[in-house]
Amino acid sequence: LWLENATLAAEHPGVIKGVVAAAIAFGVLQVAVMTATTAMSVLSAVMGLSPLALIVR
Repeated sequence: LWLENATLAAEHPGVIKGVVAAAIAFGVLQVAVMTATTAMSVLSAVMGLSPLALIVR
């Protein structure tokens, strides 16, 4: 089974590169979403606690 997978990878390097690129892109997207969510939570907390909230509203 392992030898068959190695042969498949050798015959189709573009597919392997595409799968690796998709996995990396998914990881980057996941980190970006987590960062944006955290930033919005922090911003919401800061706006709620400071006098700046009254000025902005």
